[in-house]
Amino acid sequence: MKIKNLEISKLTLIITLVALTSCGPGKLMQENVCGKSESDFTCQLLFNGPDKDDKNDKVNECSVLEVSNGAVVTCNNESVFISNGVNGSNGEDGIDGTDGIDGTDGIDGTDGIDGIDGIDGTDGTNGTNGADAVVNPYSISELVNPCGDYPGHADEVLLRMYNGEYLVYFEDGSRRMLSVLEPGNYQTSDKQKCNFRINIDGSYEEL
Repeated sequence: MKIKNLEISKLTLIITLVALTSCGPGKLMQENVCGKSESDFTCQLLFNGPDKDDKNDKVNECSVLEVSNGAVVTCNNESVFISNGVNGSNGEDGIDGTDGIDGTDGIDGTDGIDGIDGIDGTDGTNGTNGADAVVNPYSISELVNPCGDYPGHADEVLLRMYNGEYLVYFEDGSRRMLSVLEPGNYQTSDKQKCNFRINIDGSYEEL
């Protein structure tokens, strides 16, 4: 037997053989498909061999034997081995697709814990003094107690006003009044009998 290799797919081979074995005499198919050169041996073998006189044409008797790496086709005592085709090389990677649309923003996270207080800053400079308030010259600026306290007894006092004058409570019989002391020497009417002086410059001193 003669065995030759052809690199065609197994599926194509089986389809071709089914068509050949169902066609009867192969001369017409041979003339239309196969050439006349020696390189067309396989083709002529499949289609009933080299040209013969029409009177001697015979019906092809072919069988197919599948093996692990292909198939063996036998027609009129001549065989052809057809191996399985190999996978082609992988094609090149395609162009990267365009970026998808950005997703929507996520929900805001919860607030973090408050940080600790920072160090106190340095004190600022003092502001300028405000303007002096307008003082009523007849309002009381000081309480003067001649000869000091006299515990357990009524104790006379002097009221000094902002204008420098001294105001006292004066009682004479049925007369009761507030009186301004002029500069001079005086004595309290309480049991202390304290002697004091009001000077011309408005100062007070005890005698």
